[in-house]
Amino acid sequence: MSSKCFIGIDLSGQPSRFTGIAITNEKGKLVHLSLSLGQVSSLFGIVHSICANDGVVAVDSPLNVPSGKKGFREIDRKLLRLGFKVLPLGSWGMQLLVRRAEQLSILLRREGFEVIETHPRSSIILAGCNYEDWYRCVSRYIFLPKWILKLDNRDAIDAIISATVAFLHGKEPSLDFELHASDGDIHLLPPGN
Repeated sequence: MSSKCFIGIDLSGQPSRFTGIAITNEKGKLVHLSLSLGQVSSLFGIVHSICANDGVVAVDSPLNVPSGKKGFREIDRKLLRLGFKVLPLGSWGMQLLVRRAEQLSILLRREGFEVIETHPRSSIILAGCNYEDWYRCVSRYIFLPKWILKLDNRDAIDAIISATVAFLHGKEPSLDFELHASDGDIHLLPPGN
Protein backbone atom coordinates (compact mmCIF):
# COMPACT_ATOMS: atom_id res chain seq x y z
CA MET A 1 0.00 0.00 0.00
CA SER A 2 1.62 3.27 -1.06
CA SER A 3 -0.70 5.83 0.55
CA LYS A 4 -0.65 6.84 4.20
CA CYS A 5 -1.93 4.20 6.65
CA PHE A 6 -3.68 4.52 9.98
CA ILE A 7 -2.93 1.59 12.21
CA GLY A 8 -4.50 0.37 15.43
CA ILE A 9 -2.67 -2.15 17.61
CA ASP A 10 -4.24 -3.89 20.58
CA LEU A 11 -0.92 -5.10 21.93
CA SER A 12 -0.68 -8.18 24.12
CA GLY A 13 1.77 -8.31 26.99
CA GLN A 14 3.15 -11.66 25.87
CA PRO A 15 4.14 -13.08 22.46
CA SER A 16 2.00 -16.17 23.14
CA ARG A 17 -1.20 -14.09 23.32
CA PHE A 18 -2.97 -12.52 20.37
CA THR A 19 -2.30 -8.94 19.31
CA GLY A 20 -4.97 -7.30 17.18
CA ILE A 21 -3.81 -5.23 14.20
CA ALA A 22 -6.20 -3.10 12.12
CA ILE A 23 -5.19 -0.83 9.25
CA THR A 24 -7.18 1.75 7.32
CA ASN A 25 -6.11 3.61 4.22
CA GLU A 26 -6.15 7.39 3.93
CA LYS A 27 -9.80 7.31 2.84
CA GLY A 28 -10.73 5.55 6.07
CA LYS A 29 -11.41 2.13 4.56
CA LEU A 30 -10.44 -0.88 6.68
CA VAL A 31 -7.88 -2.72 4.54
CA HIS A 32 -6.35 -5.14 7.04
CA LEU A 33 -7.46 -6.92 10.20
CA SER A 34 -5.52 -9.70 11.86
CA LEU A 35 -4.78 -11.41 15.12
CA SER A 36 -1.09 -12.18 15.41
CA LEU A 37 1.16 -14.03 17.80
CA GLY A 38 4.83 -13.32 18.13
CA GLN A 39 7.65 -11.07 19.08
CA VAL A 40 7.51 -7.31 18.62
CA SER A 41 9.71 -7.60 15.52
CA SER A 42 7.16 -9.83 13.76
CA LEU A 43 4.30 -7.44 14.64
CA PHE A 44 6.38 -4.58 13.25
CA GLY A 45 6.99 -6.66 10.11
CA ILE A 46 3.24 -7.00 9.49
CA VAL A 47 2.68 -3.25 9.75
CA HIS A 48 5.77 -2.36 7.73
CA SER A 49 4.94 -4.82 4.91
CA ILE A 50 1.53 -3.21 4.41
CA CYS A 51 2.30 0.45 5.10
CA ALA A 52 5.93 1.14 4.14
CA ASN A 53 6.99 4.10 6.30
CA ASP A 54 4.07 6.49 6.28
CA GLY A 55 1.38 6.41 8.89
CA VAL A 56 0.01 6.96 12.34
CA VAL A 57 -0.05 4.06 14.79
CA ALA A 58 -2.35 4.13 17.84
CA VAL A 59 -1.27 1.55 20.43
CA ASP A 60 -3.48 0.34 23.27
CA SER A 61 -0.75 0.46 25.90
CA PRO A 62 1.21 2.97 27.90
CA LEU A 63 4.10 4.00 25.65
CA ASN A 64 6.31 5.38 28.37
CA VAL A 65 6.53 5.01 32.09
CA PRO A 66 8.56 7.26 34.35
CA SER A 67 11.45 5.34 35.92
CA GLY A 68 10.38 3.46 39.04
CA LYS A 69 6.69 4.29 38.56
CA LYS A 70 4.42 1.54 39.92
CA GLY A 71 1.00 3.14 40.44
CA PHE A 72 -0.79 5.46 38.06
CA ARG A 73 0.77 8.04 35.79
CA GLU A 74 -0.66 11.55 35.83
CA ILE A 75 -2.33 10.86 32.46
CA ASP A 76 -3.92 7.70 33.93
CA ARG A 77 -5.27 9.73 36.86
CA LYS A 78 -6.90 12.10 34.36
CA LEU A 79 -8.72 9.14 32.81
CA LEU A 80 -9.74 7.92 36.27
CA ARG A 81 -11.14 11.38 37.15
CA LEU A 82 -13.25 11.22 33.99
CA GLY A 83 -14.69 7.91 35.21
CA PHE A 84 -12.70 5.55 32.98
CA LYS A 85 -11.02 2.39 34.26
CA VAL A 86 -7.29 1.90 33.76
CA LEU A 87 -4.84 -0.52 35.33
CA PRO A 88 -1.94 0.52 37.57
CA LEU A 89 1.56 0.04 36.21
CA GLY A 90 2.89 -2.12 39.03
CA SER A 91 1.53 -5.50 37.98
CA TRP A 92 3.78 -7.98 36.21
CA GLY A 93 1.42 -8.10 33.21
CA MET A 94 1.41 -4.33 32.77
CA GLN A 95 5.20 -4.21 33.02
CA LEU A 96 5.47 -6.79 30.23
CA LEU A 97 2.96 -4.86 28.13
CA VAL A 98 4.78 -1.55 28.58
CA ARG A 99 8.13 -3.15 27.72
CA ARG A 100 6.69 -4.55 24.47
CA ALA A 101 5.01 -1.22 23.66
CA GLU A 102 8.28 0.65 24.16
CA GLN A 103 10.12 -1.81 21.88
CA LEU A 104 7.44 -1.59 19.19
CA SER A 105 7.25 2.20 19.28
CA ILE A 106 11.04 2.46 18.90
CA LEU A 107 10.93 0.26 15.78
CA LEU A 108 7.98 2.15 14.30
CA ARG A 109 9.38 5.63 14.98
CA ARG A 110 12.76 4.63 13.55
CA GLU A 111 10.96 3.86 10.28
CA GLY A 112 9.04 7.14 10.20
CA PHE A 113 5.72 6.21 11.77
CA GLU A 114 4.04 8.52 14.26
CA VAL A 115 3.09 6.53 17.36
CA ILE A 116 0.37 7.63 19.78
CA GLU A 117 -1.18 6.05 22.86
CA THR A 118 -4.88 5.21 23.04
CA HIS A 119 -7.32 3.37 25.30
CA PRO A 120 -10.11 1.72 23.27
CA ARG A 121 -12.46 1.03 26.19
CA SER A 122 -12.37 4.69 27.26
CA SER A 123 -12.71 5.75 23.60
CA ILE A 124 -15.85 3.76 22.95
CA ILE A 125 -17.48 4.90 26.21
CA LEU A 126 -16.59 8.55 25.54
CA ALA A 127 -18.07 8.19 22.05
CA GLY A 128 -21.39 7.13 23.58
CA CYS A 129 -21.23 3.41 22.80
CA ASN A 130 -20.35 0.14 24.45
CA TYR A 131 -18.95 -3.12 23.16
CA GLU A 132 -22.39 -4.27 22.01
CA ASP A 133 -22.76 -1.33 19.59
CA TRP A 134 -19.13 -0.31 19.02
CA TYR A 135 -19.72 -0.53 15.26
CA ARG A 136 -22.13 2.42 15.40
CA CYS A 137 -19.53 4.77 16.90
CA VAL A 138 -16.61 3.64 14.77
CA SER A 139 -18.49 3.64 11.46
CA ARG A 140 -19.13 7.38 11.89
CA TYR A 141 -15.49 7.89 10.92
CA ILE A 142 -14.20 4.90 8.94
CA PHE A 143 -15.67 2.49 6.38
CA LEU A 144 -16.17 -1.03 7.66
CA PRO A 145 -17.36 -4.08 5.74
CA LYS A 146 -20.72 -5.49 6.86
CA TRP A 147 -19.18 -8.78 7.99
CA ILE A 148 -17.51 -6.82 10.80
CA LEU A 149 -20.94 -6.68 12.49
CA LYS A 150 -20.48 -10.37 13.37
CA LEU A 151 -17.05 -9.81 14.89
CA ASP A 152 -16.92 -10.74 18.55
CA ASN A 153 -13.18 -10.85 19.23
CA ARG A 154 -12.26 -8.09 21.69
CA ASP A 155 -8.62 -7.88 20.48
CA ALA A 156 -9.78 -7.28 16.90
CA ILE A 157 -12.46 -4.79 17.98
CA ASP A 158 -9.97 -2.85 20.11
CA ALA A 159 -7.55 -2.78 17.16
CA ILE A 160 -10.30 -1.31 14.93
CA ILE A 161 -11.18 1.30 17.56
CA SER A 162 -7.47 2.16 17.84
CA ALA A 163 -7.13 2.44 14.04
CA THR A 164 -10.09 4.83 14.07
CA VAL A 165 -8.33 6.97 16.68
CA ALA A 166 -5.18 6.96 14.49
CA PHE A 167 -7.26 7.96 11.45
CA LEU A 168 -8.86 10.89 13.27
CA HIS A 169 -5.50 12.01 14.65
CA GLY A 170 -3.93 11.99 11.19
CA LYS A 171 -6.82 13.08 8.94
CA GLU A 172 -9.31 14.94 11.14
CA PRO A 173 -7.29 16.56 13.95
CA SER A 174 -10.28 18.61 15.09
CA LEU A 175 -11.98 15.31 16.04
CA ASP A 176 -8.96 13.90 17.87
CA PHE A 177 -9.86 14.00 21.57
CA GLU A 178 -6.49 14.30 23.27
CA LEU A 179 -5.72 14.35 26.98
CA HIS A 180 -2.37 15.88 27.96
CA ALA A 181 -0.26 15.38 31.08
CA SER A 182 3.37 15.84 32.00
CA ASP A 183 4.00 12.10 31.61
CA GLY A 184 2.12 11.40 28.41
CA ASP A 185 -0.83 11.97 26.11
CA ILE A 186 -3.78 9.71 25.35
CA HIS A 187 -5.88 10.01 22.19
CA LEU A 188 -9.54 8.95 22.19
CA LEU A 189 -12.59 9.01 19.95
CA PRO A 190 -14.50 12.28 20.24
CA PRO A 191 -17.42 12.56 22.69
CA GLY A 192 -20.69 11.33 21.25
CA ASN A 193 -24.33 10.98 22.17
